[in-house]
Amino acid sequence: MKIGIKLSSEELKNLQVLSSTHLAISITEQCSLKCSHCIVGSGGGGQNRSGLTAEMTRSIARELKVLRQRGVRKISFTGGEPLLAGETLHTLSQAACENDIKTTVVTSAFFAGTLDDSYKEMKKYPFISEWHISSDIFHQKYVSIDNVVNAAQTALMLERKALVRMAAAKPAADADIAHYNWLKNNLPQGVGIIVQPVIKSGRAGELNLSIKTAKVPGWPCITNGMTVRVDGTVSPCCAGLVAVKTGHPFIYENIFAAGLVQVYDSWCEDPLLKLIQAVGFMPLLAWINQSIPEHPVLQAVPEHPCECCLAIWKHPEAAAVIQNRLRAPGVIEKINQLYEVVFK
Repeated sequence: MKIGIKLSSEELKNLQVLSSTHLAISITEQCSLKCSHCIVGSGGGGQNRSGLTAEMTRSIARELKVLRQRGVRKISFTGGEPLLAGETLHTLSQAACENDIKTTVVTSAFFAGTLDDSYKEMKKYPFISEWHISSDIFHQKYVSIDNVVNAAQTALMLERKALVRMAAAKPAADADIAHYNWLKNNLPQGVGIIVQPVIKSGRAGELNLSIKTAKVPGWPCITNGMTVRVDGTVSPCCAGLVAVKTGHPFIYENIFAAGLVQVYDSWCEDPLLKLIQAVGFMPLLAWINQSIPEHPVLQAVPEHPCECCLAIWKHPEAAAVIQNRLRAPGVIEKINQLYEVVFK
């Protein structure tokens, strides 16, 4: 079982370019589960769980035509559990389809206790192009692994694509490997499995995870696209910072105030994001070293770029150093030139 995927430099470059064609939208914070690795901490009681209102949904739908013209080709609907906001999911997936934008939904398959139940539920969403089903030792506490097979089979019956997304800590435990092998042996042919590392953020921050270190992160930032939260705020990625709204430089306007298209344009032109996409975190670490050589992140740099990103922004003085360097004459122009050379 391999955690993550290996990419050549050319494949990495192509994936980075594709990030600007993909948008993730969290349509609800509600979830019937409370998985201990949840990066956004959804589900459970004691917190106000909200979702997109009907007006918010219509506002997003109205802007999809222009987003398609800007180059957006795929939208992923996340949560929480998106199928707990079925009307919103149907409305936005239909609007996307009408604008020639493919759609993916990320679900736990909680509804797929039987093949019949699965078919009845998934048939409600004819505009979903691809079903991503989450299954791992964290989800298994709440959802039977058989549900995953039922949902995958149903997707194929509906002539849709299906992929199982599994999360595992590094190094993988015996239970992770057993879960992976069961999926591999029982999923329908043509349904892939991707294993993603657990990131120490959200509820996963409470897990006892070992973080592998290196001189610099092992690869550049791969954002996979901008993520819209249910309150209209925006994350630069669907990973480490997806639930972190303050304390880092990637703060954009609320889409319901400025408009989704304008915020998307701002995300595309963010110079700091361009820099870490193009060459990774080495320049940021060098800037910190020049001003704060005793900074904790320099003593143990996480190998995973998401972990490195989280480690840097835990310290406001590091963010200030980086922001000051970005404001220096000519720096943003050089970043834009670098980005053009690497990607275009």
